[in-house]
Amino acid sequence: MSVVGVVGGCGARRPAASPAPAAPGEAPITAPAAKPADLPTLESVDPALATALADLGRGESVAGLRHLAAEYHRLGVLDHAESHLTRALALGPKDAASWEARARVRRDWGLPDLALADAHRAVYFAPDSASAHNTLGTVLFALGNAAEALKSFARAIERDPSAAWAHSNLCYASLTVGHESEALSHCGAALALDPALATARHNLALIHAAAGRIDDAAREFMAAGPAASGYYNLGLVLMARGDHARAVEAFEAAGRAAPGLAAAFARARQARTLAARTAAGGK
Repeated sequence: MSVVGVVGGCGARRPAASPAPAAPGEAPITAPAAKPADLPTLESVDPALATALADLGRGESVAGLRHLAAEYHRLGVLDHAESHLTRALALGPKDAASWEARARVRRDWGLPDLALADAHRAVYFAPDSASAHNTLGTVLFALGNAAEALKSFARAIERDPSAAWAHSNLCYASLTVGHESEALSHCGAALALDPALATARHNLALIHAAAGRIDDAAREFMAAGPAASGYYNLGLVLMARGDHARAVEAFEAAGRAAPGLAAAFARARQARTLAARTAAGGK
């Protein structure tokens, strides 16, 4: 959990070649319309998904269905992920990993109320799983129950003190309830365990920003990478603090780092308008 990172800009596209003009008296030559079968599918262009489908084709199993669902989840095809996990649970109703996976899919689909029962079942069938307790915590947090989420993240760490992701989540949840010292401690623990954990860097940046340490926040945002994401998140923080002039600089830097990032340019325009209004005395 953290400030949402920025998606990089789209790659440049080369325009399709135009057909030569038809000679006088000839009908123009056009390419035949593509048939549905001619169009590439996600399953045909993603090797990992294709492998998971092929594996399942050799025999349906709980593990195979869960693996295929994970690939669909990775690609953002949440309806397919959920349907395969539902099939996996029909075959293995006590499979904690499938309950947890479906809870994550439903949470990411914006349905934490539906995810809650799945997350509780995952913990019931695997009470010693740090991952299951962590997932339950994320669902509880999404439902606005920060107090119970904190307990779930703490239980995850009790079961696996090396779980950097649980420390990072406990860091963010602690920050949201005003426990800055605990938040700093857990973000520090997360980064000691996994220095490359970007979410922990983002959360540490938010702690610094909440305390007014903007230079420290900027350093952590940029360390989390990529540059466009760092500048963009810094811009959001500066906007929230009313520092619109510096926010303009941050958003424009994000746009230079990722020219296809339309949101950065839109935010820069918004910040520039607010900066001008402030300079004019709020008129």
